[in-house]
Amino acid sequence: MINVKDTKKEFVKLLEDTDIKSVLDLGCGKAIMSEFFAKRGAKVKGIDIKNVERKIANFEFIQGDFRKFDLKEEYDLIIASLVINFLEKESALKFIQRIKNATSKEGYNLLICMSNKDSLAKKRLENFYPTIQELENIYSDWKVIKRLIDITEVEEHNGQGPHQHHLIFLLTQNK
Repeated sequence: MINVKDTKKEFVKLLEDTDIKSVLDLGCGKAIMSEFFAKRGAKVKGIDIKNVERKIANFEFIQGDFRKFDLKEEYDLIIASLVINFLEKESALKFIQRIKNATSKEGYNLLICMSNKDSLAKKRLENFYPTIQELENIYSDWKVIKRLIDITEVEEHNGQGPHQHHLIFLLTQNK
């Protein structure tokens, strides 16, 4: 069982000694992962549908839909945190390819998503709830740094009662 906040920190710490200068954080939420890199001098862009009211040096917040963000720049790290499940499978596969294409050589992608075992996968059949094997196949040309597949602690959010999610954390590096 995982604590999402602690697990995010664990994955981010794996990148602590890397030379990441630019970060795109899709679905940045409260910008906790963004802040980690911004404090280390990286130029960070965070995108979320909900407003982030934190002032962090080196952090630019863009309120909006991640699907509409133009990935015209290259980033040393792109984080997609709990966003690809909002896409239908074909759109999600194209979006992940866009993320990969916008990642610098030897840069990183950190995907956090609900797996095919999550209860929402049974309710939203058209959306993308991958297996770890599907994601690793998509990233077969990259190096897998770390992966984790587990169920969350019981949580309550968005007006839902107590529930758990089955999540995949996947950190990869462009070769």
